[in-house]
Amino acid sequence: KGSDPALAGEYVVLTAHLDHVGVGAPINGDAIYNGAMDNASGIATLIEAAPAIAAAQPKRSVLFVAVTAEEKGLLGSRYFARHPTVA
Repeated sequence: KGSDPALAGEYVVLTAHLDHVGVGAPINGDAIYNGAMDNASGIATLIEAAPAIAAAQPKRSVLFVAVTAEEKGLLGSRYFARHPTVA
């Protein structure tokens, strides 16, 4: 929650996604499309940023949102945009 009563009702959303393409046509003999740079780094950054941002006591409230199905048409992001957890 934001530290400034006048701004605490405003939200900054930080988001990352959990999915990746998965398995597909082999590239150099490897059919697993590893998602380290596609999703793991974003989620790790989101997790690591949370305590630092909380310690900074930002004026506005911050939501940390991990979504999925982005490779299937931004389904997680679309769902959150249509059904936010705050007004």
